[in-house]
Amino acid sequence: ITMDIKLESLPRDSLSLFQANLVTRPSEGECFISKTGGVGIFGEYGVAEARLRVNKWTRVVITLGGRYGGEYRRMTTYINGKVCASINKGVFQTPDGRFGMSTGSLLLFGSINENYMPGIRVRYVEVRSICLSSDQIKELSYANRIYSFWEADEAFAQKKMYENMSLQPLYKRAPPVWLSPAFLGEFGDAYLEGTGLEGGTIPPVLAAFSLVLDNCFRNQTKFLNGFEHSDFQSLEAINEIFKDGKNLARQWGLVLSN
Repeated sequence: ITMDIKLESLPRDSLSLFQANLVTRPSEGECFISKTGGVGIFGEYGVAEARLRVNKWTRVVITLGGRYGGEYRRMTTYINGKVCASINKGVFQTPDGRFGMSTGSLLLFGSINENYMPGIRVRYVEVRSICLSSDQIKELSYANRIYSFWEADEAFAQKKMYENMSLQPLYKRAPPVWLSPAFLGEFGDAYLEGTGLEGGTIPPVLAAFSLVLDNCFRNQTKFLNGFEHSDFQSLEAINEIFKDGKNLARQWGLVLSN
């Protein structure tokens, strides 16, 4: 399945991309967009370098192929031609099972769970009866697609602006960096003893750590040379745990403050 889609915001939980057979095997969905913009299923949503971004047209490709009964039958998802997730599960081995697609009752963006069906914009959809290879998907990345030079220029300008504001994503309105507890802990640790800041607080430190780890996976993969795609996929799952922990720590901090 190939689709060009745009989201105004990432889902709070998941967004179903399709149901393989609505009539005989209704389900919550057979492939999802995660709350971080990955595409996959069974908790495997790919790597940070292949993520769906909000307010941008994105080409998503989902393939399921390989020999039945063999270890190589797997689901592979792609974001703008890059491999996102590569998933190998025993459930893919059943020819007419959950993932056996029906030409008469395939439902895009459908789910028996209404929480998995938030709004989405769609510009192009194509369903093929064959499994495309990675090379074929790269060749077709921009086929039937409108490329926006304005969007590319705008994205580059925003990236340059944020390069000097590394903690900006942690705030709706970013304060000066020197007011962040993480900044004080990094550069003022020797002067905090005996003050009200001694001991620190978990939420901002965990938020800063999660941000740095996330940016490492996105922008500094050269430090992880030698890692396989499966390694990155596992690291990304660990990264999601830190992100969830950041949110829990923030909520716990609000409870303590009240």
